[in-house]
Amino acid sequence: MLHGWRMVLVSLALLPACTGPGGLSAGATTPDGGATSPDTGPPASAELAPLPDRGTVPGPVPLRRLTILEYNNTVRDLVGARVAPVFTRDQLGPDQNFWSSFSRGATVSSADDARRLMLSAEEIAASVLQDLPALLPCAAAPATPADEDACADELIARIGLRAFRRPLDAHEVDKLRALYRRQRAPELAGTFKDAIGDVLVALLEAPEFLYRWEVGPRGALREGMAVRFDGYELASRLSYLFWASMPDEALFTAAADGKLGTTTQLVAQARRLLADGRAAVAIEEFHQHLVEADDLEDLQKDASFRDYTPALARALVQETRAFAASVFVGAQADGKLTTLLSSTTAFLDGPLARFYGVPEPAGPTGSGTLPREQRAGLFTRAAFLASHADGSEDNPVRRGDTVLRRLMCLSMPEPADIAIPDIRPPPVNATVRQRFEAHGANACAVECHQKIVDPIGYAFEHYDAVGAWRTTDNGLPVDSHATIVLPSERIEFDDAIALSALLARRKEVHDCMSTQWLRNLLGREEVAGERPSLEALADDYRRNDDLRELMVALVRTKTFTHRAVSPGEVSP
Repeated sequence: MLHGWRMVLVSLALLPACTGPGGLSAGATTPDGGATSPDTGPPASAELAPLPDRGTVPGPVPLRRLTILEYNNTVRDLVGARVAPVFTRDQLGPDQNFWSSFSRGATVSSADDARRLMLSAEEIAASVLQDLPALLPCAAAPATPADEDACADELIARIGLRAFRRPLDAHEVDKLRALYRRQRAPELAGTFKDAIGDVLVALLEAPEFLYRWEVGPRGALREGMAVRFDGYELASRLSYLFWASMPDEALFTAAADGKLGTTTQLVAQARRLLADGRAAVAIEEFHQHLVEADDLEDLQKDASFRDYTPALARALVQETRAFAASVFVGAQADGKLTTLLSSTTAFLDGPLARFYGVPEPAGPTGSGTLPREQRAGLFTRAAFLASHADGSEDNPVRRGDTVLRRLMCLSMPEPADIAIPDIRPPPVNATVRQRFEAHGANACAVECHQKIVDPIGYAFEHYDAVGAWRTTDNGLPVDSHATIVLPSERIEFDDAIALSALLARRKEVHDCMSTQWLRNLLGREEVAGERPSLEALADDYRRNDDLRELMVALVRTKTFTHRAVSPGEVSP
């Protein structure tokens, strides 16, 4: 029998004395700098250099709980695929989403979250215990109490390493052994299976499992004004960037052998992870956040859109995710921004095909092509368009603002001391664009709305509140022609198709993609000291013109391998 209420207290007791960020021992081991082994990368003669960003002063590592996706993936990889994903978005406190950054797990769980995590740990353990021999590291099922104790010690070291993404320290091992022995003591008379279950629950409830500490078990390695991540910390940074999950055995082995200490070794691992099919999920998640379609299922649309249902909303999001991943992984992947922003390739089932007005695929879900005159790439998919619209009509400001922030990394601050009037109700004979143009003539809106935000949004006027194609609005022809006024030039385009093709060629957009991937890695906005990393990353991406190489180049930055010294951290 599992005693989860008691395990919460025990798991908190696993924490060692506060000597580093977040109350855990700060740590890093000195990398040995040895040549990459034949199965993990190129030979030493092909040694790669870091990107030229030596002037970088890394920012802090934010305290962050595993996101819901990371939690589910980590549980799966820790205890086996037989355990189904345990949380959906509405079953745990929501991930933090930042206006100019990307999602990360909430910093502090609520009391409800703590209870859900406790119950989840017990359910996972109960499921795993149904096939206990598959979990045990022993060669055979232990036959005597002494054999059981030895097997338990081996299990604590093995699964503890994987759960905490680093070796356990002596204090943590002692606490888990004591927990196991307490269950086996005469007063409780627990079975071997019960005691192993309690250890597993404690690990799953421990802060070291639930939070991405990225702090190793030894003393921190100070390099100048920063701390270098050790091998285990770098293994986690690699695996959560490329797989949204814990390290695999190859990464743990590389960390233990000191073979994550050079740029060549890091790049070799990055390429290996990216080539694995598991990379698709992290890439999908990035692009769902990029278009800000996280809450589409929860948005209420007017009843007049009779074919629009929560099931269709989920399908629209999944299609966007699948399309984005296809640019990075799979037989047709080319890693090109022009493909991401201009391709008509789609992944459709019957309802999606009917929504987009194309022939239904032969199989349950198959590759298809969207009408070239209607769709072009990520930002003309209905997931983005419906997410940035009102219940009954489209919203050019929301669409334009998101494209501006997400593809050009520009934001327009609200003017100070000026009241912003509401959009007027629609006149009988006016289109949405006509009403927004009248609003854009207000004093508060001339600079940002008339010149850049609204014109970007007008490009999407052919799409209604659910992202369906239309040629008229309120009985009048749609007008999607617009001009953006940038500091350097005026850019004119006819519609979203032309705008997408134009943006795919812009330097600002290429540079912004570098920024967005760096923010996704960091879980925050870059700080001023990280500008050298960002500039070197952008320069490298402009040369390669491959989004896959952009992901790999992240591991060559000092921002990937180092962090700021935390306040009060003890460091030599």
